[in-house]
Order: sequence, then C-alpha cells, then structure tokens
Amino acid sequence: MPVLPEKVLCINSTPLGNSVCMLPELRFLAEKHGQPVDILIKNQSLTELYNGIDYIGQVLLIRHWKFWPWLLLRMLSLQKRMSYNHIYIHDLPYARKFLRIFSFFKNLPHQIRLEFPKEMRESRMHSKLKIPLALGSSILMTNEQEREEVRQLLSRTCGWNGDPIVLFHPGCAHVVKGRHEVTTGNPKQWPIENWRKTLSGLRALVPDAMFITTGTANERKLTEEIIAGMTGKTASLAGSLSLRHLLAIQSMAHSCISIDTGSAHTAMAVGCPIVILYGRHDPRYLGQCSPKGWGPGITIRGFRNREELGSKGYMDPIKNILPETVIHLWQKLPPRPNQPSSEHFVSHYCEGDMEPEVLPILF
Repeated sequence: MPVLPEKVLCINSTPLGNSVCMLPELRFLAEKHGQPVDILIKNQSLTELYNGIDYIGQVLLIRHWKFWPWLLLRMLSLQKRMSYNHIYIHDLPYARKFLRIFSFFKNLPHQIRLEFPKEMRESRMHSKLKIPLALGSSILMTNEQEREEVRQLLSRTCGWNGDPIVLFHPGCAHVVKGRHEVTTGNPKQWPIENWRKTLSGLRALVPDAMFITTGTANERKLTEEIIAGMTGKTASLAGSLSLRHLLAIQSMAHSCISIDTGSAHTAMAVGCPIVILYGRHDPRYLGQCSPKGWGPGITIRGFRNREELGSKGYMDPIKNILPETVIHLWQKLPPRPNQPSSEHFVSHYCEGDMEPEVLPILF
C-alpha cells in the first residue's frame, strides 16, 4: 500500500559528528512518513551539512537554544504554521520537562517522541550492524563546483599541482577550547610529537603526497605547530575551509588520519579511507556515535593500563597509541573505491591489548 505523506519535524541539538550519524535515521523517517523531514537545529554552520539532500526538507534555526521558553514559543509558532503530524526530539537535555509543558497546549501532533521508531533503533543501535545495507555507501555528496573551488584554493595557497592529498585532523572541541589548548586530562588529545612522527613516517612512504592539516580557526595554532619544519609539501587549512569545502577536500583526498571527532565522521560519510584514533571509548560498541562503515576505515583505541586507573577511571589511553602503529595500519587501508560498494569495510585495532591485529567487519 502507498505511504500517506505525513509532515515530520526532527529537533536536533547534537554537534557535527552526531548530526552526520543521524542522517540515515532522517532518511528512514522520510521513507517511513512519505516526504522529506524538516529539521530544527541550533548551529548555523550545520545548515551546510544538509545541502542537496533530497530527504531533508526545511532546515530551521533557533536562537537561545538553552533558554527553553524561547524554544517553546518557536515550536508553538512552527506547529501553528506547519501542522506537523510527528515531532521527534533528539538529544535535548531538558526534553522531558519541555514535553510536559508542551502537552498543555492545543492543536499538537499526536506523536511527539523522545526517540526514533523501534524498528529503526533495532537496526542501528547496540550491534555491529548499526545500519542497514540498503542505505548505501556515501551518504554525503559533494558537487563538481565545490571540488573545483577547493582545487583552486589548494593551487593558490598551497602550490598543489594534483598530487595525492593526505589529510590530518588533530583537533576537536575537547582538545582546543577558545584560544587555549587543553593539555591535562584530555581523553582525545594525541601528543603533538606523535603527530610529527606520524607525518615524518608517512613522508618516507609517499614523498610526493601533499600533507594537509584541517580544523577550525581555534585549532590553527595546533595544526601549524604540528607541520612546522616538516619537509615536503605540507600546509595547514585550519580555519580556511567551510563545511562544504571540508567535505569536498575529503571526497578528493587519498586518505585521512583523525582523532574521534566530527570531521572523522564526515570523512567516512564521503567515502574517504581513514584511520581514527580513539581514547576512552571502544569504537566497536558506541552504537550511534561510532563510524558506520560508509567508507573504508580502521579505528585504533588506546590500551588501558591498570597503572592509569584513577578516581575517574582510565585517564588518557589515546596516548598509548604509537605513531608506528598508525603508520603501519594506514598502509592497510583499502583504496578508495571508484563506485559505491554494497559492502563497507571498518576494522578495529587495540594498541597493546593482545588482540588480533585487524578485526574486519563488513557492514
């Protein structure tokens, strides 16, 4: 029987990485309800993430996200104007309080949920399958205009002449806050010296490649310190790329090495072969927040030494990952496929934990 179209709104307060991981779920909702899903977000920079996605309808912004009365008024105004049949609230800190107040008003949709449909959760959470094969490979796409703009930027600022590009993304919001680098007790910070050793080791393997560090403007100092004095073609584009241009350069790159952050998820979503460094978390059991196998990748988690146990548990296991391990596993990355494949390759490795070197998982 044909699906009767129903208007759907998803309220999403998550950062870039989780927003990328939500895309298959939004597609599921669009197919379930018969038309594109509108989405309400708080971060204007994330609007670029949804460009050109046919299962996303309107992208709506709201100011003062943490001030719930403002969100309540915005929701009432939207509901009066749009008459949504379903509203899905994802990862809103005060969602239950918000729903209790929201329920006193009239003309509300019958279905306001704090979680996605059961049949979708069963297909993507708490299992190594995480995502149905039918959802395909590259879930984010770039167009030729965006890629051409990146080529011109690389040629103009970095002297790029078409050589293979290897990307490095060393920072995230947990590593750099404002203008000050967080140096103690950080679960995602890999030492600068380890990054430099990794770049030097890869340079010996691919002397003609262009090494590019990416990140936000706040991470520019970190990326420039990593590549300072490096031989060969290196450049920092931290703070120089819009989100669409980041997707474009990832779609063009030979490969990427990153810590666990939003840019690692976007790289996988455009099919860029990637090595991801994890700290306290085990990427095999993270459910929604783990890589979903859109592109070929290898995740490395640091070994948890008993000596590192403290009052807050394991402190900085990412520091136990050796540059030699990253270089060795980078060489095992499969090449970027010319065409999207129905099989997706993600392998997991734990540094020093006496596990098999690579655990292949086909999604």
